[in-house]
Amino acid sequence: TLEQKLFQDHYKYYSEIGIETIKQQSGQVEQVSLDYQGRVIYELLQNAFDTAEQNILVQVIGNSLYVANDGIKFNYIANYDYKNGTSKRGDFQSLCSISTSTKTVSKSIGNKGVGFKSVFSIAKDGYVNIFTKGEIHLDKIQTEENISFRIYDSFKDVSNLPTEFDKTIIEIITNKIKLVQKERSDRGVPGYYFPLHIEREDDFIKKLFDDGFVTVIEIPFQNKEEVKNLFEEIEKIHFEFIQLKHKDYPNSFAINFVYDDQEYTKSITKNSRRFFSALVENDEIKKLAKEAGVLIEKPEIAFLIKDKPDGLIYNYLPTQVASPFKYVDFHGDFHTTVDRKSINFDGKIGNYNRALYKACIELYLSVLKNFVYSEFEVSLNCKFVKNHSYRVRNFKWEL
Repeated sequence: TLEQKLFQDHYKYYSEIGIETIKQQSGQVEQVSLDYQGRVIYELLQNAFDTAEQNILVQVIGNSLYVANDGIKFNYIANYDYKNGTSKRGDFQSLCSISTSTKTVSKSIGNKGVGFKSVFSIAKDGYVNIFTKGEIHLDKIQTEENISFRIYDSFKDVSNLPTEFDKTIIEIITNKIKLVQKERSDRGVPGYYFPLHIEREDDFIKKLFDDGFVTVIEIPFQNKEEVKNLFEEIEKIHFEFIQLKHKDYPNSFAINFVYDDQEYTKSITKNSRRFFSALVENDEIKKLAKEAGVLIEKPEIAFLIKDKPDGLIYNYLPTQVASPFKYVDFHGDFHTTVDRKSINFDGKIGNYNRALYKACIELYLSVLKNFVYSEFEVSLNCKFVKNHSYRVRNFKWEL
């Protein structure tokens, strides 16, 4: 079938890949798992936000974490040109590789092509299951098909390879492991070379499909306390800055979190009186972005006034950098560190980030200026934000 051929074509290409490349890419995969520890749900949410229409579900059942979204269907490119790369890359081909995301900074929150590999940092048995109500693209024809598969972190132990693979594939993986481990006994073959086709979905996945979800990620995990802590951490944050990237989200957009018998819902509030944003159209910031290799034409900045004194700096989702004003969360199209926990203030990237950070503060002060009685009004010497562009009316301070 066409579905089976998708996997066979993928296997064929990676069966012929050189040992030197395997050594390099296996090291990349391992480093990603280390870099993204503690950010698994955030990384999966980034992917979900970029494709969802109005519903995202994050649920724990037993010792499995599920992240599901409705919206755009996961696609598979039939007859993909692996050798010359002349084909448009599909979601399947992007996920089953590394650093080859087709997402762009201007349209997507996640775009580095490595974040998904963070799932392996909590995966109990070193694998994750992907269930999709997908689309197979063959030339100009699109065929809807339920396709599911399992991706392993890495194959390192020749005596413990998945028995569901065809004998020929097991032999190929075994041979490559032995060649890699002649030099590096701690390395293996990246699991995304050989995604394992799952022939059938269980009843829970079928129900999610019936409920309108189109992609479901399942991670069997071991440390339940670690996952519970992530749920509790996310309960304290918000997703308001997501609307800057996805302005077409409906008011009914919901992110539901279910952990055993505990449940909470996060939403995205449009037209909030506490939320302010602006595009930064400034030649200096454009120049700094270009010098830093940040591919964005018009960076966007924003801030949200809060009830609790735990302000953070966001890049759509929160970093762990504290806000200079404890009742204010700031957002900017910052270039974060690899794990997205911090903001890089070094070198050329740091120059860009610092300028954007100053623009955030200028926006905040410009808005505050509008609520000063005229006899006490002060002039602001803003470098990046034009004062007159951000006047607001009928704002009610509620703190």
